[in-house]
Amino acid sequence: MYYPPVETGFWRQLISQLEKVGSDKLVYSLVFLLPIFTVTVRHWVSNVFGLLSIVSLILLYLHRNTKVELAREEKILLWGFAAYFGVFILTSVVNGWGSAQTRHSGVEIRFLMFVPLYMAIRQMDSAAKWLITGCIFGVIFTAYDGARDVFVNNIDVYTGVYSPLFSGPVIVIMISLLIPYFYNTGDKKWMKLFLLTLACMAFFVVAQTGARNAYLAVVVLGLLFIAHQYKGVKRVVLIGAVFMFAYSSYLFVPKVHDRLNTAYKETTDYFAYTNPATFQGALTSVGTRMEMWRVTPIFLKDHPVFGVSRGNYSEGVKKYISAGLVHPDIGRHGHPHNVYSEAIISKGLLGFIALLWIMVYPLVILVRDYRRNMRSAFYGIVLISAYMVMSLTDASTLIKGNYSSIYILFLAVLFSYHFQQKAKQS
Repeated sequence: MYYPPVETGFWRQLISQLEKVGSDKLVYSLVFLLPIFTVTVRHWVSNVFGLLSIVSLILLYLHRNTKVELAREEKILLWGFAAYFGVFILTSVVNGWGSAQTRHSGVEIRFLMFVPLYMAIRQMDSAAKWLITGCIFGVIFTAYDGARDVFVNNIDVYTGVYSPLFSGPVIVIMISLLIPYFYNTGDKKWMKLFLLTLACMAFFVVAQTGARNAYLAVVVLGLLFIAHQYKGVKRVVLIGAVFMFAYSSYLFVPKVHDRLNTAYKETTDYFAYTNPATFQGALTSVGTRMEMWRVTPIFLKDHPVFGVSRGNYSEGVKKYISAGLVHPDIGRHGHPHNVYSEAIISKGLLGFIALLWIMVYPLVILVRDYRRNMRSAFYGIVLISAYMVMSLTDASTLIKGNYSSIYILFLAVLFSYHFQQKAKQS
């Protein structure tokens, strides 16, 4: 492998170490490690993602004279992630850069890191294999941690090292990448049994988190898997089985039963209010989310292009509370609990378009290619679908560092894997 000449001793030593270790092996190791302790070790994701970003930037520099052949769709996606970060900078400057924007820039710049990450991973053939292997260990370690908390420590809700709203969705993402692999194992019955066991362990952890967006994602992804693998009568029967599984979980798993009953009651209570803005009591969790959805078009009307800037939601919503347009409870949160509302409020139509660019665009490409490249496209379809569903009730999916790092790395690996497989078949 050719490395361009460098002048400093530091760079010579760094290149020497990369040659000894092998850049491919280093990247594979980090991709493998990231999912393993995502839920159980604090700052694990940020540290591993940071190392991957540094390594990818170094590789991008060292290979700057090597042309990477990318498809047009890949280039458009890279520009999309660059634009997503650019929109953050633009909307922050237009609205007045402050301490909030400085604080959030550490998360937002990760979207720009998609570019060097993708360029590095695109040249490596086995990143997807190592990511999926890492997810296997991630499910095992998280299930062990969850079982210990529930059965040994008698903790009612499994939170992981952060929050149940992070742990539940993340374990859904991990297992969703393993289930497609179930159909690629051929006649290896022991592997099928192993993956089914992992799925049961994962569903147990998800149930104990009480994360309702994770529950919804399980049902949606279950339907996707069935549509992917089965046809005719089998498909109809298995779709019925998914709903039976969901209903049985509601009946026999106390945590699921309580969380769904609460969601139903809170929804009916909210719609029973004549005017939620003038309601004198405190809004429920669901009621607060719905009120945040209701304030979104008001923000859009007043700040259509650039929004109010990332981190300015709490300040911006005060005038609508004072005017009696929305309930005061939604001003007690730092951001709306919906990634689509967050994009519109913080970054206006520019932000919403950028969001669609990094989520809907790759999904459209993968769905388009699905018939001819079924196996490689399906992994990415599952990942993006899971994020889009879970983002309906939580903005953390793309505004928190750990959450966004998972999406960025997983998409880089799975989208590049799809185009590697397309290139091999053409």
